[in-house]
Amino acid sequence: MKIALIFRIGEDNNQTQPLNQILFGPPGTGKTFNTINKALEIIDSDFFQANKDDRKALKDKFEEYKKAGQIEFVTFHQSYGYEEFVEGIKAIPVGKEGNEDGNEMIYAVSDGIFKKLSKKSLEEFITLNTSSNNNKKRFVLNAKSLNIQAELIQDDENNFRVIKGSKMRKGYETSFEQYNYFKLRKEVEDNAKLKEESEFFIFEEDYLFQSLSAASSVILGRMSNGMIDWKEIFENITVDKNQDIKNHILIIDEINRGNISKIFGELITLIEPSKRIGADEEIKVKLPYSNDDFGVPQNLYILGTMNTADRSIALMDTALRRRFEFIEMLPDLEVLDGLEVDGINIKLMLEKINQRVEYLYDRDHTIGHAYFMSLKDNATLEELENIFKNKIIPLLQEYFYDDWEKILMVLGNGFILKEKVEPKNIFDEEYVKDSEYIEEKKSVYKIKNKFDFSSFK
Repeated sequence: MKIALIFRIGEDNNQTQPLNQILFGPPGTGKTFNTINKALEIIDSDFFQANKDDRKALKDKFEEYKKAGQIEFVTFHQSYGYEEFVEGIKAIPVGKEGNEDGNEMIYAVSDGIFKKLSKKSLEEFITLNTSSNNNKKRFVLNAKSLNIQAELIQDDENNFRVIKGSKMRKGYETSFEQYNYFKLRKEVEDNAKLKEESEFFIFEEDYLFQSLSAASSVILGRMSNGMIDWKEIFENITVDKNQDIKNHILIIDEINRGNISKIFGELITLIEPSKRIGADEEIKVKLPYSNDDFGVPQNLYILGTMNTADRSIALMDTALRRRFEFIEMLPDLEVLDGLEVDGINIKLMLEKINQRVEYLYDRDHTIGHAYFMSLKDNATLEELENIFKNKIIPLLQEYFYDDWEKILMVLGNGFILKEKVEPKNIFDEEYVKDSEYIEEKKSVYKIKNKFDFSSFK
C-alpha cells in the first residue's frame, strides 16, 4: 500500500511566529518566564492579547495546554541524548504499556519526547483539517522476516479491529508461552475465522482486540510493544490551505547545556522551515532504531532558552544556529521603575552595577532584573540584603573567578571589606624573611556582615 500525506499551509493560517526561536541573554532576564508568553502567543493569540497583563490567567491557560499535550517542556543537560529526544532502546518493566502481561522486563524501541510530539502534531493537524466523519485511526504491521502483513483500525479507545485479509504467524516463539497473551493467541486460533496457509493464517473476518500490544503479540507469536510494531498510516489527504491549525510547542530550557549536535542528530535538517512536512522542499529521514520514515510538521514550534553567562555550556554549531531565530533578552530596568527600599532606588542601583560589569567583562554577564522582583512584594532592607548576600555576590564570584578586586569595583566598600595584611603579623618570622610566597603588599577581602547601601554610588 502506498501511503502519502499531502497538505499545504497557505498565507491565511496566521503562522506569523518563527517556527524555531531561542531566547538568549544573561541570567535573570526572564527567558524561561517569557516562554509562557511566547507559547500562548503561538497557540492562542487572541487569549494572550486579551490577558497579557494578567500573569495568573496566562499561567493557568499555559497549564491547560500542557495537560492537553499541546505544550511539552524539557531541560537539556550534559547527559541528555538522542535516545531521550528522538528514539532509542528502552527497558519496559512488567505491567507497563507494551509489557502489560509479561513476567520479565523487555527491551524495545521507544519514542523520545520530540518524536512523540511530532507525531501528535501531525495526527491532530490531520484530524482538525479533514472532513472525515470519525476519528478512526488506521495502522499497519509489516514483519518482512516472517512474511506477515496486517492492518488494524482503532474504532475507539478500547476497540482495536484487525481487518479481514490480515495475516497471523502460524508458529510462535517458545518464550511466548509464559505470557498471558499466549492464552489469548489460543483463543484467537479457536474462535476467529482463519484460513490456514503453509506459513501463516489469514483472517477471513475482522477480529477485535483490547489493545495494540495484544493484537501485535498474537499476530507475531511473540511479546510485542504495539506502540512500536503498529505504524499509523495516513492515506492521501489534501487539506484546504485556509483551515485552522492546531499548533504544538516544545520548550527546551537551557538548550545549549546539552550536546546539541548529538541530541538533534538528523533533526538538524528536518526542523528547518523549508524542510518541514507540507513545505515545498519537504524531507523525511529513516530513523536508525525503528526504521520509521520521520518528518517534522509545520505546526510544531520549538522554543529554546540560552543563558549566555554560563561558562560550562557547549556552543551551538553554525548549522543549528542558522535554523533558529535568536531573540536577545537583556535586563529590563523599566520593570523596576519606582521600586525603592529605604530610600534606595533599585533601578538606578542595578543600572550602575551592570555598567560596571559590562566594562569589566561584557554585557552577556550583566545581572537580570528578575533577581530583584521579590522586592515588589517585600520591599524591605532585610530582603534586599538577602538578595545581595545569597544571589548577587555569589554570581559575581562566578563571573570574575573570585577576583575580589573586581567585585569590590562593582559593588563598592559598602559590601566588601578590603584589608591590608602584614605578613609578619600572621607568619613566624623565619618564614617571612626568605619565603617566595610572601608578598610585600597583600590585601584580603571579606563580605561585610552588614551592608551599607547608602555608600553605593
